[in-house]
Amino acid sequence: MKVEIKIQSDISEAYAVIYTSELTTEIAEAVEYLEKHNQFITAESKGCISVINPNEIYMVRIENEKTIIYTAKEKYYSAKRLYQLEETLGVGFMKISKSSLINLKKLDFVEPLKQDEKIIRNSYHLYLLTLKEEKLQGVSRDMFLKALGAEGIPITAGYMPVYTNIL
Repeated sequence: MKVEIKIQSDISEAYAVIYTSELTTEIAEAVEYLEKHNQFITAESKGCISVINPNEIYMVRIENEKTIIYTAKEKYYSAKRLYQLEETLGVGFMKISKSSLINLKKLDFVEPLKQDEKIIRNSYHLYLLTLKEEKLQGVSRDMFLKALGAEGIPITAGYMPVYTNIL
């Protein structure tokens, strides 16, 4: 494989473009190396493999047994499984169902519960957050919960008070 590096002062962030007639093992290994060492994700869209900055990702979902990465402008298909992308993306992304990850930084209308710095690990059997209704532009809390439920995202408004539970 031939490698060409161009240094340009107007480029603020390095990026890689690979031209090839077919995806060989050598190219796949080069892409995997770049992903591991730069925390970038590669995925396919319209026949081209693209390098995606995790900050651009809104959501990752499994649809019809395919891993799909959503950004504001594009929908990409990844050969990686959801758990692999979850490991690569790490902090700032949350698994909201068996088939979906979301980028919490892209949700300006919810705020995660602040964690005590003594907590080093969390099971996230519940994920607590505060809904910023003023940013929802007229959407009520109940409408928000119903919309998430309709998308298959399990969510509740909180625990039911103990005195309302039938024994």
